[in-house]
Amino acid sequence: MGRVLVLAAALVVAACSPTQSPSLLDEVTGRDYVAHAIPAYRLKAELVVAPEDIDLSIDRRVFLRDVFDRVVTGDTHQARVESWVRFLQNRIAHSAHPPMHPDGVMLTDPVWILRNRVAHCGQTNRVLIDGLTAAGYRARAVQLTSHVAAEVFYDDNWHFIDADWLNNGQFIRRPDGTLPSTAEIFEHPEYLAGLDTNSEFRDYPADVGYRNYQAYADMFRRVDLGNGILTPYYMTKIAGPEADLRLEFLSSRNAIAARAIRVRVPLAARLAPARVWPRAAASAPPRSVSAHAPSRARAAARHRGPARSARARCASCPHSMRGGAAKSAAKSAHSFLR
Repeated sequence: MGRVLVLAAALVVAACSPTQSPSLLDEVTGRDYVAHAIPAYRLKAELVVAPEDIDLSIDRRVFLRDVFDRVVTGDTHQARVESWVRFLQNRIAHSAHPPMHPDGVMLTDPVWILRNRVAHCGQTNRVLIDGLTAAGYRARAVQLTSHVAAEVFYDDNWHFIDADWLNNGQFIRRPDGTLPSTAEIFEHPEYLAGLDTNSEFRDYPADVGYRNYQAYADMFRRVDLGNGILTPYYMTKIAGPEADLRLEFLSSRNAIAARAIRVRVPLAARLAPARVWPRAAASAPPRSVSAHAPSRARAAARHRGPARSARARCASCPHSMRGGAAKSAAKSAHSFLR
């Protein structure tokens, strides 16, 4: 059993608006290479973050827009998108275990992730998508064989991007240097040639298990995940500003509205609004996940415990795809879009 690290108030972001906290923006926009900045124990620990240790006062859309504006450069859409992806590739490490809430729900708070710099694919690429959305782009998640990546829309097309497994400034490109869509990559696997997807992992001060990962090219296979769901399929966040302000990323379950379409790009999945944490009064912060979670989730969390929950809820990550776990990937990936 790995070390369990319960992250408490010492790691909580100061309760202030990001526009009033240049020190917070300075902290999360630092350019130091993540592989040299994260200690080994943080990369190996099972990270459990209680909801009361998340600052509820920050408007995440304003925060992400401020971060985006500070770090992004370029005069074209492609240049600006690539600048944002490179920043996140350099900022966030892929730890051995994903940060989780005590009931086994995946943490997706962009403030926490950008400050603490560890996450898994669905978490890092959620920050990628939310930042692009805050900056005015259309973006969506892409479920691959056992990995969650992203697409962004500009110049009348969708373009594949990945801030987690692709690192050190790497992108999948067409021969002319532009970014293809996921569907194009499935049709042109030669676009994957020459990628060194483990380069960042080799720089870490601790082994996060990357030698057991499947090959990145294997993510671009058509796989039936069960219930007629074929990869690749797409997930579009439909939470509006009010839901974001209520911190929908803390919800414990999502209702999935999806239909399988067995064509080249077989599934478009949209998420129904999820249960949300209420915006707490300053004198009465939420004290427990179990007070808000459905009874089945509470029972599952009690039965599994944080460590097993972390593995079960992040089955979309490649190192978790063992023992037939691939069929749970679709369900697990949906927590990405809280």
